[in-house]
Amino acid sequence: MQARFTYTPEDYVEAQRAYQRHLASRGKRVFGAAIFIVGILFVVAGVYLVVSRGDMFPTIFCLVYGGFVVLYYGPLKAARFRRDFHKAKTLQGEKTAVVGGEGVYISGAFGESKLHWSAFARYSETPNLFVLFIPPRLFQMLPKRAFSNAGQDVMRQLLAQEVGTKKR
Repeated sequence: MQARFTYTPEDYVEAQRAYQRHLASRGKRVFGAAIFIVGILFVVAGVYLVVSRGDMFPTIFCLVYGGFVVLYYGPLKAARFRRDFHKAKTLQGEKTAVVGGEGVYISGAFGESKLHWSAFARYSETPNLFVLFIPPRLFQMLPKRAFSNAGQDVMRQLLAQEVGTKKR
């Protein structure tokens, strides 16, 4: 099965989120959540200090530091992924993927990759992508828009047969 596509920044953000849900180490996931919670606690402490008319330095520190952490690990995370996408020239331009019995072959302006099915530890199907995970920290993205509806069904069957470990 052959498909032509061009990655978008949103594809990359979606794939990064799938990676963080399914392949990132437990420690990394717990640490990220803990830092986010600490940021929220700092914001709450800052608001409390404003209401209770506490010292200015701790109040400002809690609000600024907590706000930064919450924004950095929250809404700005997608913006960081988009920035990384635009910096990575290998993600730019049209690509051709050939998916078959032996594995996945992707070629583009900057090179090509050919990976046998045994290279993939698992895959994830997101609303717009098939994300194939290559441990420890790599993945391949295949946009669903590159396949017809029937092609998407064939792709699901092929991934279930060859990779087997699906995560949503």
